[in-house]
Amino acid sequence: MAWNVEPPPRQSQATPAAYAPYDASPSAVTAPRTTADRSGLDSAKAVQWDSMLSESTKVLVVAPHPDDETLAAAGLIQRALARRAPIRIVYVTNGDGYFEAVAAQLKERTPSAEDFRRYGRQRQAEAAEAQLALGVPASWLTFLGFPDGGLAALWGPYWCALEPYVSPFTELSQTLSQPALQYRGVELERRLLRILTEWQPGVVVVPDPRDTHPDHCTAGLFMLAAVRAAREKGAIPPPIVLGYLVHFPGYPGEPSWSDQAAASGTCGARQGRPLLAGSGWISVRLENEQVAAKQEALGRYASQVRVMRPFFQQFVRNEEWFSRLDPSVNGLSLSHPPCNR
Repeated sequence: MAWNVEPPPRQSQATPAAYAPYDASPSAVTAPRTTADRSGLDSAKAVQWDSMLSESTKVLVVAPHPDDETLAAAGLIQRALARRAPIRIVYVTNGDGYFEAVAAQLKERTPSAEDFRRYGRQRQAEAAEAQLALGVPASWLTFLGFPDGGLAALWGPYWCALEPYVSPFTELSQTLSQPALQYRGVELERRLLRILTEWQPGVVVVPDPRDTHPDHCTAGLFMLAAVRAAREKGAIPPPIVLGYLVHFPGYPGEPSWSDQAAASGTCGARQGRPLLAGSGWISVRLENEQVAAKQEALGRYASQVRVMRPFFQQFVRNEEWFSRLDPSVNGLSLSHPPCNR
């Protein structure tokens, strides 16, 4: 399986196999697809991404919530593992602010703050099970515990606020990890910068900032800012930065999504469109057994399958797409005023 630099397919794609938790039989897996229109691919400039993954290439995957890493990058993760590349997966939030899912578990009772905290612990456990299905041990996972549904607020008014952000779901104002970090944007950026500096990844996989989900696009901006800061300080060599979409019109099944992405800026808006439109798309092809492993891993997210099975089903396919992002692009606003807190 190779990584190829090429535009997304222009023709309609076949409907993926029905999603069923833990069903990894060959009959449940989509058949490999072909790309008919490769007119936008300049073969002379195509990069052999395989050559950039070796036993010494560290891969950092950043997910806004538990399940995003599997939806968007289970194939990439398996590809890296096959090359014996070290992997670290960082979850920015615990996904503990999904009201509909918590309410579905409680039926008649109104969820409490403790219910949301318990749900976050459940999603952490599901993430560990999902990654185990892909071959990633729990020791390679890091849960930061920043507020689900609050990352845009941390990027904006709570970047360096006197009082930290308080989650309306868990009622927490700081992480439960040690040392505890208050819910401010500057604290999240410092934590991400520390991870980059200590881990020294050669490939960084982040949410594409054009994703229309506020947590996703903002997590992408946080990571791009951290990569830019680390590079400016000389703390890391320039890594390959790949972006992925999860919440975006038509993605991944409709061929129109790539045109919409080219016309979108941060968080799906027009702002920043010229700065992001030039990013090419990299296709990671999955063999049938890798699709089956992805399907099994998604099945481990039982709390999510219960309320969003059709959405999960869309991502059980033989390809994953990643944009090539450049944090050093001039004009891409990633900086904030200095904060001494």
